[in-house]
Amino acid sequence: MTAALDAMKAAQTYAIDKTHSEVAFQVRHLLTKVRGRFTGFAGTVVFDLEHPEQSSASLTIDASSVDTGTPDRDTHLRSDVAMII
Repeated sequence: MTAALDAMKAAQTYAIDKTHSEVAFQVRHLLTKVRGRFTGFAGTVVFDLEHPEQSSASLTIDASSVDTGTPDRDTHLRSDVAMII
């Protein structure tokens, strides 16, 4: 029992479950809103019960996995032209 409690006190690392998670966005464009998501992402959450201020989260998004439901827009967003500000 004591070993189980000690294990719970140590920082725990959890992987983001892509089956139950999504990375989505919404951008206003003129009078409408463009919604989309990224299908390629991964991340972890480190939770430290003893020292919550040391907990952290990390997320990596594959920008080329953008999906707005509009193939022409997605191609443009993936191009070098879309990166010019």
